[in-house]
Amino acid sequence: MRTARKQKKWDYARGTLNNWIDEKLDTLEKIQAKDIDFKSRNGPLEETEEEKIARKIKELGG
Repeated sequence: MRTARKQKKWDYARGTLNNWIDEKLDTLEKIQAKDIDFKSRNGPLEETEEEKIARKIKELGG
């Protein structure tokens, strides 16, 4: 089971790297710019319950 999970993670990472190659994203600056553009076009992702709780705790100073 552990090997299957590692393989899925590697497949995902390899897919991401191949996308970067296809899009000629060959520097960190280009990758970051693409990420910012993507996030600005697609809006913020919804928070998970854990993220909401962590944010509320941080807001309360804890």
